[in-house]
Amino acid sequence: MELDWEDGGNGLNASASFEVDKPGAHKALVRFQGVVDGKEVTLQAEKAVQFPGKGYRFEVTYDGKRAFGGKLLGVKDAKGTWFIGIYDHHKEDRLLEEHYSGSIASLEYTHHFKDLTPGTYDVIVTFGGVVDGVGAGATGILRGVTIKADGSGEVRDPDKDKPPVAVGPGEGKKTIKNAKGGRLPETATPHPGFVLLGGLVWLSGWVLWKLQTIVG
Repeated sequence: MELDWEDGGNGLNASASFEVDKPGAHKALVRFQGVVDGKEVTLQAEKAVQFPGKGYRFEVTYDGKRAFGGKLLGVKDAKGTWFIGIYDHHKEDRLLEEHYSGSIASLEYTHHFKDLTPGTYDVIVTFGGVVDGVGAGATGILRGVTIKADGSGEVRDPDKDKPPVAVGPGEGKKTIKNAKGGRLPETATPHPGFVLLGGLVWLSGWVLWKLQTIVG
Protein backbone atom coordinates (compact mmCIF):
# COMPACT_ATOMS: atom_id res chain seq x y z
CA MET A 1 0.00 0.00 0.00
CA GLU A 2 1.32 3.45 -0.94
CA LEU A 3 0.53 6.45 1.25
CA ASP A 4 -0.03 9.95 -0.12
CA TRP A 5 1.41 12.62 2.17
CA GLU A 6 0.49 16.30 2.29
CA ASP A 7 0.93 19.23 4.65
CA GLY A 8 -2.32 19.72 6.51
CA GLY A 9 -1.29 22.97 8.19
CA ASN A 10 -1.01 21.43 11.65
CA GLY A 11 1.26 18.63 10.44
CA LEU A 12 1.52 15.91 7.81
CA ASN A 13 -1.59 14.06 6.66
CA ALA A 14 -1.44 10.58 5.14
CA SER A 15 -4.14 9.05 2.94
CA ALA A 16 -4.50 5.87 0.89
CA SER A 17 -6.97 4.45 -1.63
CA PHE A 18 -8.28 0.88 -1.54
CA GLU A 19 -10.08 -1.33 -4.02
CA VAL A 20 -12.88 -3.41 -2.48
CA ASP A 21 -13.85 -6.55 -4.39
CA LYS A 22 -17.01 -7.30 -2.41
CA PRO A 23 -19.80 -4.73 -2.06
CA GLY A 24 -21.84 -4.27 1.10
CA ALA A 25 -20.91 -3.28 4.66
CA HIS A 26 -17.26 -2.98 5.69
CA LYS A 27 -15.25 -1.42 8.50
CA ALA A 28 -12.51 1.11 7.79
CA LEU A 29 -9.68 1.23 10.32
CA VAL A 30 -7.05 3.96 10.66
CA ARG A 31 -4.16 3.38 13.07
CA PHE A 32 -1.16 5.57 13.90
CA GLN A 33 1.79 4.11 15.76
CA GLY A 34 4.99 6.07 16.24
CA VAL A 35 6.80 8.79 18.13
CA VAL A 36 5.40 12.31 18.46
CA ASP A 37 7.46 14.99 20.22
CA GLY A 38 9.50 12.28 21.91
CA LYS A 39 6.48 10.27 23.09
CA GLU A 40 5.50 6.83 21.79
CA VAL A 41 1.82 6.81 20.84
CA THR A 42 -0.65 4.34 19.34
CA LEU A 43 -4.05 5.61 18.21
CA GLN A 44 -6.78 4.08 16.11
CA ALA A 45 -10.37 4.63 15.03
CA GLU A 46 -12.82 2.72 12.86
CA LYS A 47 -15.94 3.56 10.90
CA ALA A 48 -18.65 1.48 9.21
CA VAL A 49 -18.92 2.12 5.45
CA GLN A 50 -21.24 0.87 2.72
CA PHE A 51 -20.33 0.12 -0.91
CA PRO A 52 -22.60 -0.08 -3.99
CA GLY A 53 -24.09 -3.44 -4.98
CA LYS A 54 -22.70 -6.20 -7.15
CA GLY A 55 -24.37 -4.75 -10.23
CA TYR A 56 -21.99 -1.77 -10.37
CA ARG A 57 -20.36 -1.85 -13.81
CA PHE A 58 -18.65 0.53 -16.21
CA GLU A 59 -19.14 0.46 -19.98
CA VAL A 60 -17.41 2.46 -22.72
CA THR A 61 -19.86 3.81 -25.30
CA TYR A 62 -19.24 4.59 -28.99
CA ASP A 63 -21.73 5.83 -31.59
CA GLY A 64 -19.87 4.38 -34.58
CA LYS A 65 -18.68 7.82 -35.67
CA ARG A 66 -16.68 10.29 -33.56
CA ALA A 67 -18.52 10.28 -30.22
CA PHE A 68 -17.09 8.38 -27.25
CA GLY A 69 -18.17 8.16 -23.64
CA GLY A 70 -18.93 5.97 -20.67
CA LYS A 71 -21.87 4.63 -18.69
CA LEU A 72 -22.17 3.60 -15.04
CA LEU A 73 -24.57 0.67 -14.58
CA GLY A 74 -26.14 -0.89 -11.51
CA VAL A 75 -26.12 2.32 -9.42
CA LYS A 76 -28.69 5.05 -8.74
CA ASP A 77 -26.69 8.27 -8.90
CA ALA A 78 -23.19 9.54 -9.57
CA LYS A 79 -21.38 12.86 -9.53
CA GLY A 80 -17.84 13.39 -10.70
CA THR A 81 -15.49 14.14 -13.59
CA TRP A 82 -15.16 12.25 -16.87
CA PHE A 83 -11.96 12.17 -18.93
CA ILE A 84 -11.81 10.94 -22.53
CA GLY A 85 -8.51 10.64 -24.39
CA ILE A 86 -7.71 9.70 -28.01
CA TYR A 87 -4.30 8.08 -28.68
CA ASP A 88 -2.23 7.20 -31.72
CA HIS A 89 0.74 5.04 -30.73
CA HIS A 90 2.42 5.57 -34.09
CA LYS A 91 3.08 9.24 -33.33
CA GLU A 92 5.55 10.84 -30.95
CA ASP A 93 2.86 12.82 -29.16
CA ARG A 94 0.58 9.86 -28.57
CA LEU A 95 -2.22 11.77 -26.86
CA LEU A 96 -3.90 13.51 -29.79
CA GLU A 97 -7.08 14.82 -28.20
CA GLU A 98 -8.47 14.98 -24.68
CA HIS A 99 -11.66 16.15 -23.03
CA TYR A 100 -12.63 16.80 -19.40
CA SER A 101 -16.30 17.05 -18.46
CA GLY A 102 -15.93 19.10 -15.30
CA SER A 103 -17.95 18.01 -12.27
CA ILE A 104 -21.40 16.80 -13.34
CA ALA A 105 -24.18 14.64 -11.88
CA SER A 106 -24.86 11.92 -14.43
CA LEU A 107 -24.65 8.15 -14.87
CA GLU A 108 -23.33 8.54 -18.41
CA TYR A 109 -21.38 11.02 -20.49
CA THR A 110 -20.45 11.43 -24.17
CA HIS A 111 -18.23 13.81 -26.10
CA HIS A 112 -18.05 14.27 -29.88
CA PHE A 113 -14.53 14.75 -31.28
CA LYS A 114 -15.54 16.63 -34.42
CA ASP A 115 -11.96 17.32 -35.56
CA LEU A 116 -10.76 13.71 -35.32
CA THR A 117 -9.15 12.81 -38.66
CA PRO A 118 -9.30 9.37 -40.33
CA GLY A 119 -7.00 6.84 -38.72
CA THR A 120 -6.79 4.09 -36.10
CA TYR A 121 -6.80 5.05 -32.43
CA ASP A 122 -7.10 3.80 -28.88
CA VAL A 123 -9.65 5.53 -26.65
CA ILE A 124 -9.63 5.69 -22.85
CA VAL A 125 -12.62 6.79 -20.76
CA THR A 126 -12.19 7.46 -17.04
CA PHE A 127 -14.69 8.42 -14.33
CA GLY A 128 -13.79 9.58 -10.83
CA GLY A 129 -16.23 10.85 -8.22
CA VAL A 130 -18.99 9.73 -5.87
CA VAL A 131 -21.30 6.82 -6.71
CA ASP A 132 -24.31 6.17 -4.46
CA GLY A 133 -22.59 8.17 -1.74
CA VAL A 134 -19.25 6.36 -2.04
CA GLY A 135 -16.03 7.59 -3.65
CA ALA A 136 -15.44 5.42 -6.72
CA GLY A 137 -13.72 5.37 -10.07
CA ALA A 138 -13.43 3.27 -13.22
CA THR A 139 -11.59 3.21 -16.52
CA GLY A 140 -12.40 1.50 -19.81
CA ILE A 141 -10.44 1.28 -23.06
CA LEU A 142 -11.42 0.79 -26.70
CA ARG A 143 -8.45 -0.40 -28.74
CA GLY A 144 -8.19 -0.20 -32.48
CA VAL A 145 -10.97 2.26 -33.30
CA THR A 146 -10.78 3.05 -37.03
CA ILE A 147 -12.25 6.34 -38.29
CA LYS A 148 -12.90 6.28 -42.04
CA ALA A 149 -12.84 9.13 -44.55
CA ASP A 150 -16.66 9.29 -44.66
CA GLY A 151 -16.80 9.85 -40.89
CA SER A 152 -17.99 6.37 -40.00
CA GLY A 153 -16.01 4.13 -37.70
CA GLU A 154 -15.55 0.60 -36.43
CA VAL A 155 -13.83 -1.07 -33.49
CA ARG A 156 -11.33 -3.84 -34.12
CA ASP A 157 -11.44 -5.19 -30.55
CA PRO A 158 -14.53 -4.01 -28.63
CA ASP A 159 -14.26 -4.05 -24.82
CA LYS A 160 -17.84 -5.26 -24.38
CA ASP A 161 -16.62 -8.80 -23.69
CA LYS A 162 -13.77 -7.63 -21.45
CA PRO A 163 -13.85 -6.24 -17.91
CA PRO A 164 -12.91 -2.59 -17.48
CA VAL A 165 -9.72 -1.44 -15.84
CA ALA A 166 -10.58 -0.40 -12.29
CA VAL A 167 -9.18 2.64 -10.54
CA GLY A 168 -10.06 4.83 -7.60
CA PRO A 169 -10.45 8.61 -7.82
CA GLY A 170 -6.91 9.07 -6.50
CA GLU A 171 -5.57 6.64 -9.07
CA GLY A 172 -7.54 8.37 -11.81
CA LYS A 173 -5.10 11.29 -11.78
CA LYS A 174 -2.20 8.84 -12.20
CA THR A 175 -4.02 7.10 -15.05
CA ILE A 176 -4.56 10.38 -16.88
CA LYS A 177 -0.96 11.48 -16.22
CA ASN A 178 0.38 8.18 -17.57
CA ALA A 179 -1.98 8.37 -20.52
CA LYS A 180 -0.57 11.77 -21.48
CA GLY A 181 2.78 10.04 -21.76
CA GLY A 182 1.26 7.39 -23.99
CA ARG A 183 0.98 4.68 -21.32
CA LEU A 184 -2.45 3.05 -21.12
CA PRO A 185 -3.39 0.54 -18.38
CA GLU A 186 -2.63 -3.06 -19.33
CA THR A 187 -4.34 -4.96 -16.51
CA ALA A 188 -8.05 -5.36 -15.86
CA THR A 189 -10.25 -6.35 -12.94
CA PRO A 190 -13.92 -7.41 -12.97
CA HIS A 191 -15.29 -4.46 -10.99
CA PRO A 192 -14.69 -0.71 -10.92
CA GLY A 193 -12.81 0.48 -7.86
CA PHE A 194 -14.34 1.74 -4.63
CA VAL A 195 -12.47 4.20 -2.44
CA LEU A 196 -12.97 5.05 1.23
CA LEU A 197 -12.42 8.77 0.77
CA GLY A 198 -14.90 10.43 3.12
CA GLY A 199 -14.65 7.82 5.84
CA LEU A 200 -10.88 7.77 5.92
CA VAL A 201 -10.62 11.56 5.91
CA TRP A 202 -12.96 11.65 8.91
CA LEU A 203 -10.98 8.95 10.71
CA SER A 204 -7.60 10.53 10.01
CA GLY A 205 -8.93 13.82 11.34
CA TRP A 206 -9.99 12.10 14.57
CA VAL A 207 -6.55 10.51 14.96
CA LEU A 208 -4.83 13.87 14.39
CA TRP A 209 -7.11 15.51 16.98
CA LYS A 210 -6.20 12.82 19.53
CA LEU A 211 -2.52 13.32 18.73
CA GLN A 212 -2.79 17.03 19.43
CA THR A 213 -4.61 16.27 22.69
CA ILE A 214 -1.86 13.91 23.83
CA VAL A 215 1.16 16.00 22.89
CA GLY A 216 -0.50 19.30 23.80
